[in-house]
Amino acid sequence: MNANEGARLAGTGAEFRIKCRSFKRVEKNTLRGFVSLTVAPSGITINNVCLHQKAGRRWLSFPAKSYQDKDGKQQWWPIVEIEDREVLRRFQAAGLAAIDRYVQQGGG
Repeated sequence: MNANEGARLAGTGAEFRIKCRSFKRVEKNTLRGFVSLTVAPSGITINNVCLHQKAGRRWLSFPAKSYQDKDGKQQWWPIVEIEDREVLRRFQAAGLAAIDRYVQQGGG
C-alpha cells in the first residue's frame, strides 16, 4: 500500500493509512453498507464495518456480536474498539475518505 492508496491517520507516535478493500451496499434504516478496511502499516483488515448515514451525517461502526441480556433483550458486544476519542475521530475521518476514494474509483 503506498501513500496514495489510503488516508493518513496520525496515531500515537506513528502514522498509518486506511484502504477500503470492498464495499457492499445495503440500505436499511441508517445502514448504507458494509466495508472491509485495511490499516497500514499493520496490515490488519477489519471486515464488516458498517457505514451509516442519517440527516447528512455519516459514521462507521465496528463489527459486533449480538447476545441476549438477562431480560431477553438483544444487546451488542463490540469486537473491535478504539478507546481514545480523538483517535476514533481520526479513524472515522480516514475510513470515510478511503470509502469515498474506493467508490469514486468504481468500487461498490
